[in-house]
Amino acid sequence: MDKIKLIGKNYYLESLQIDDVTERYVSWLNDPEVNRFLEVRFIKSTLENTRNYVETFDNKYRFLFGIYTMHDNQHIGNMALHINKNHNIADFGYLIGEKDYWGKLASKEAIILLLDYSFNTLNIRKVWGGSYAGNIGSISNFKKLGFVQEARLREDNFDGEKITDGLIFSILQREWIEKEEITKKAFLA
Repeated sequence: MDKIKLIGKNYYLESLQIDDVTERYVSWLNDPEVNRFLEVRFIKSTLENTRNYVETFDNKYRFLFGIYTMHDNQHIGNMALHINKNHNIADFGYLIGEKDYWGKLASKEAIILLLDYSFNTLNIRKVWGGSYAGNIGSISNFKKLGFVQEARLREDNFDGEKITDGLIFSILQREWIEKEEITKKAFLA
């Protein structure tokens, strides 16, 4: 499988390979602060099961990217994209594992790179993602990048502290294309 690399201003996305699975990467998946809003928190991640997971991505219908810093090529998080070819839509999720990069626009830039690739290269017509209602950072990213809230799934998740609603956000290809340049200038300038 060939690596895909999507280059931004401060960060880039690159296809993850088995060799990219490190103890540090696995530690993110097991960190209760990092995984609070992720389903992976319900299993104990190991090098072996994480490598097995990485192997399931084919860069055709299932993509798994590492999020890296441009200045020192540090792996700081991951982003997955799953394509439903029957409907030409995709869902995605992400995590920033390195806490020093929380609130540093890494996730916004990574989402912009992923949307650009999804809509302009893969010609996907709609991309959607979900969030727990208490995940303020994720909800803010969706709203600032032009996603529309499509659904509220009442009492859908347990966030480790309480039962909370799940939220579904989406953006259509035509909506992205209409505001793509403005969005890129705002976050990648």
